[in-house]
Amino acid sequence: MTTTSPYINDILHQPQALLDALQSYPAGALSQAADMLARGEFDRILITGMGASYMAAVPAVEILSQSGLPVLWLDTADLLHYRMAQITPRTLVWVISQSGFSVEIVKLLEAVKPI
Repeated sequence: MTTTSPYINDILHQPQALLDALQSYPAGALSQAADMLARGEFDRILITGMGASYMAAVPAVEILSQSGLPVLWLDTADLLHYRMAQITPRTLVWVISQSGFSVEIVKLLEAVKPI
């Protein structure tokens, strides 16, 4: 009997993990940010993450770059240690994290006030 490695098992279960995440996310959770974007309350969008989460943002960066607002795409460690001045009160900060518990993500969330 062949056993599947935990790594391969994780890959095979990603479609179900994505469905589970979507189903557990409150339907109206993004409506406040969308309303603020529509009212022109942001002057830029900053998307950040680490590793694979950072790379998973590529489609969002490409699509949002067509919004008319500047879109910054920064690695969270770089943002946290060198580029925090990029975050202003009019910046929409979109943090992408698989676990939500990486050190840089936690420190960034502690440093900025969510809407």
